Amino acid sequence: MMETVCKLMLPIDEALQVKKTRLAPNVQNGVEKRVSFVTGTHGDELEGQYICYELLRRIKLDFARLSGIVDIYPAINPIGIDSVSRELPITK
Repeated sequence: MMETVCKLMLPIDEALQVKKTRLAPNVQNGVEKRVSFVTGTHGDELEGQYICYELLRRIKLDFARLSGIVDIYPAINPIGIDSVSRELPITK
């Protein structure tokens, strides 16, 4: 399930929202290792979104084998991705 990690109102009447998806075993003992995948820093480099999609797809195919926590942040710069730019529109 995707959740909003943070939300910031911008002076351009738009909100910058960073979201993540967390995959975790159904039964946890509190000592699970965790890994995070962060993509979308540069809005003009879209390969990361495909990697996130493929990673989610593959983990869900064999979810029973998941023994740790996987956090996926597919778009740290969602406005840059929407505009296919490395910057926020206000910084140009």
